[in-house]
Amino acid sequence: MRPCRRENQDVLAPLWDKYHEKGFQVIGYALDGSERTWKGAIEKDGAHRWLHASHLRGDDAPVMEALRLQTIPANFLLDAKGRW
Repeated sequence: MRPCRRENQDVLAPLWDKYHEKGFQVIGYALDGSERTWKGAIEKDGAHRWLHASHLRGDDAPVMEALRLQTIPANFLLDAKGRW
């Protein structure tokens, strides 16, 4: 299983279950190139509970450069004001 999919199941889903009612939110961004594959993974991983986005451009996703990401998965915790 890909690391980002494992992260959905083993890390993000349990955090969501534990803290969502206290305001915890997850926004997933996928590097998929296929909408069908992307949406299938969301359902299979139990990640349908939170928000998702993708440009569906695979590794050529603009968010990688915009956030200067070198590896995935990448997770960021922000406070209610959007601060790291």
